[in-house]
Amino acid sequence: MNGLRLFTIFLALIPLASVSSIEITECPNTLKISKTTATQIKATLEYTTQKAEKNWKIQLVFDKSVKKIKIAGYSVKSNDKRVFTIKPIKNKNLKKGTKLKLNVIISHIKKAKPGLVEIKFNNEVLCPEPAIATTTTNSGTTISTTTITTTTIPPMCPNAFKITSSTLTQIKSTVLYKAKKTEKNWVITLVFDKSVKSLKIGGYSVKSNDKRVFTIKPIKANKVLKKGSTLKLNTIITFKKGQTPGLIEIKFKNEVICPEPQEVVTSTTATSTTSTTTSTTTTTQPPPACNYYEKGTFDWSGGHQGQLEIPVMPPLSNWTVNVVFDKPLTSFETWIATVTEMSPTSYFLTSKSWAEVDTETVLVVDYLAMYEEGDKPNMVQMMFNSEDMCNGVDFAGTTTSSPSQGGSCDSLVVDKNGWSGNLQGKLKIEVPADISSFEITLETDIPLTNIQFYTASVSPTTGTTFTVTNPDWFSGMKAGEFIELGFQMSFSGDVDPTVSGVTLNGENACSGGGGSPSPAPAPSPVPAPAPVPSPVPSPVPSPVP
Repeated sequence: MNGLRLFTIFLALIPLASVSSIEITECPNTLKISKTTATQIKATLEYTTQKAEKNWKIQLVFDKSVKKIKIAGYSVKSNDKRVFTIKPIKNKNLKKGTKLKLNVIISHIKKAKPGLVEIKFNNEVLCPEPAIATTTTNSGTTISTTTITTTTIPPMCPNAFKITSSTLTQIKSTVLYKAKKTEKNWVITLVFDKSVKSLKIGGYSVKSNDKRVFTIKPIKANKVLKKGSTLKLNTIITFKKGQTPGLIEIKFKNEVICPEPQEVVTSTTATSTTSTTTSTTTTTQPPPACNYYEKGTFDWSGGHQGQLEIPVMPPLSNWTVNVVFDKPLTSFETWIATVTEMSPTSYFLTSKSWAEVDTETVLVVDYLAMYEEGDKPNMVQMMFNSEDMCNGVDFAGTTTSSPSQGGSCDSLVVDKNGWSGNLQGKLKIEVPADISSFEITLETDIPLTNIQFYTASVSPTTGTTFTVTNPDWFSGMKAGEFIELGFQMSFSGDVDPTVSGVTLNGENACSGGGGSPSPAPAPSPVPAPAPVPSPVPSPVPSPVP
């Protein structure tokens, strides 16, 4: 990889094609195609205002450069021919309920039809269009429709879920589990943040009612797992282009194996005499903050150019990096790796065939991250070849990934992650006695505009008091185990909501929960992870700058 670094810095300034685009026809309610040719697309962009709007704007983002966009009567500007900002010349003020209709002409190079990444009206995402959940009341006469939008950080699960390859419509991976005891009639549950087309595992029964929650059972072999044996499931996940699912949870029976807990390993040796006992305890600290690995950063409004400097042990014929941010990006680009968007906050990098590591002990990955105007997204997790390298961001000794340190109820909320008007996290409650079902009452100090739990039902979805109940496949839990439920809250204003009350099956749960948060370690160098053996690709000549 000699001479690679200077060429990387040069190319990092050039906008590259994003892999997270969708076909323009996949947003029929927002952008309606009227005519296409080899070099031109004519369409109508439609939007009905939800409230009175002043000085509004629309943003169109494509996965590759286009020649130009024309909209009669409107200002259309772009710095890179990929991200276009549309502003009114006359109709600057819109009343609530106004139907906006823009006739758009998109001109592009022949055989280079652009893919649509996103359409936004101010900060509202119009495309990709959200999934719609429709609920009918008991009377059968009233139908209520709730828009469900999720932006999920896929959990980092190197021991349970390993991605082997990915494309724009498919992910191949391996689910791994080592039995802690002999298991009979076992079941594995995979939960995604959005529907997928199919999940295939050869030799196993795979069932789902909603294409989000999948139940996996053995057909013949492996119905009984002996203690210490390792289960290995080769999965093929197929989905729509531009709709890469985020992984929320994996369970083996009632044991959550993904997200994986952050472990603090403690070893104790004791020496005893007739009168005294001496104990020595050593603790392995968690990895450092993620900004420890970021060098040479440059920021501007809506964009961030940076360098990841990752310690490695050469030689490496190929490598992978998984990065997770605390706020959504519109794109993440690097020229030395193929980028797969796992969600708007998580990106999986697979090295190009010529980007092997020869003798270097530091791998330099230049990247370009684009986001909406506002606070810069921070990298809060990174994995190199399935090894956890960092966690959180160090701001003078604090970290963005620390659990809540609020009151006794708010301490039940762990793994918090927030951005403007949204808060993600996990409700973690210790079960005081054996249960066959659960009903949780949750109260917040401010009203929510929407709340959803990924693996439980919740009603209502707005307000300050909510009832959360177990899914149909819940098979009970024993005393001392933990109920862990991932959620997303949406709210108005600048102040995050706080959980002010929690009951489990009628009993107050606020005196226990997810445990006290551990302080974040100060950044310090960590040894490079051992390389993962992999087949050496055929030699490809390095590009000449």
